[in-house]
Amino acid sequence: MSYFTEKAAYLKGLAEGLEIDGSTKEGKLLNAMLDVIVDMADELEMLDEKQDDMLDLISEIAEDDCDCCDCDDDLDYFEIECEKCGNTICLDEDLLESDDNIVCPVCGEVIELEFEDCDCDCCDCE
Repeated sequence: MSYFTEKAAYLKGLAEGLEIDGSTKEGKLLNAMLDVIVDMADELEMLDEKQDDMLDLISEIAEDDCDCCDCDDDLDYFEIECEKCGNTICLDEDLLESDDNIVCPVCGEVIELEFEDCDCDCCDCE
């Protein structure tokens, strides 16, 4: 039971304990408001459960070994690790060269890449 469901149940019990007369205008209004509060609390609990399920699915997808690195030998992929959650993210060369922010699909952290200058003759690092 979520926090809101518990509070809604408490308010409903409190109203029942006060023996509010449901035949009066005020009683009808209070009972209708309590019904709305209970419905909203139930909806919030359902949405919270769905969000947890979605986050679990996203984590499962992100935790799977990065198959993108093996899918096309002609393309270069780079793996980076999110400092916040430790998720491994595969990036292709085009994404690395773009100005777009790289966002971790698990935790939503923006990942800033820092490139070091290389003066070697052994690679195409320019």
